[in-house]
Amino acid sequence: MAQASVSIFEFSDYHQFFKAFYQYSKATKRFFSYRYLAQRSGVAASLLIAVMRGERRITPTVAKKYAEGMELTARETEYLLAMVDFERARTHTRKNEAFSRMVRLRGQSKIRYLDADQYEYFSHWYHSAVREMISLPFFREDHAWIGATLHPPVRAKTVGRSLKLLERLHLLVRDEKGILRVTDKAVSSEYEIQTLALRNFTLEMIERARESLETVPVEKREVSGLTMGVSDECIERIKQRIRIFKEEIISMVVDDTNTSRNVYQMNFQFFPLIKPVDESETDYKDVF
Repeated sequence: MAQASVSIFEFSDYHQFFKAFYQYSKATKRFFSYRYLAQRSGVAASLLIAVMRGERRITPTVAKKYAEGMELTARETEYLLAMVDFERARTHTRKNEAFSRMVRLRGQSKIRYLDADQYEYFSHWYHSAVREMISLPFFREDHAWIGATLHPPVRAKTVGRSLKLLERLHLLVRDEKGILRVTDKAVSSEYEIQTLALRNFTLEMIERARESLETVPVEKREVSGLTMGVSDECIERIKQRIRIFKEEIISMVVDDTNTSRNVYQMNFQFFPLIKPVDESETDYKDVF
């Protein structure tokens, strides 16, 4: 069986893409080698090996040389440059800009990203839940019914305010028969945006997850965790993989042709359990 080709858009780390590209090319072309790609790119073979191992970073100029040697399309080249910019970025703003370019170039047009003026959507956990309920086959536009169906339940007046907000933000519209419809299949926020509303939304959803341990049967939920020691470089790689996995989940839901009969929340949590340590400090005080 022929080995599947390599798509750059499946990667968020160009080091991993280079490794996969080399392995695929080596398996499908007998003449392919580090030296061959180096000659085509005009870059030393030793640098390519170091990049594949994650030992060296590349500049946008070098990335363009590799793109030419790999015969990448214009769109693929732009994606490679976005990955390079993401790794080199020193601020959250620059990282967000680079990652947004990556998402756009992947063609994730089914996902709608809310701008800063629309973060009121994230002010309470139930706004997103109410919005998703609209598409359920047994949905009833009855404020009391919606409130009682939510878990935990909310007041009918609260549901009414939530529906008005969703219509005002054009996340819900009424068709020619006056029936509520969802305008976009998926909604997300920009990554690493530090707004109060988004933090509150995250905190509320974490609380819902905590409650589920007591109120939801184990066969209806999946809650687990890992405790591990990681390097600074590995932290960034894990964060990128979480982002890619999140997009894969969204795509699965968007492409699902089966009838939705429930509304679920998936949380992604990755945080330190110790304070930053100054390794140059040798006189540690007892903190207990």
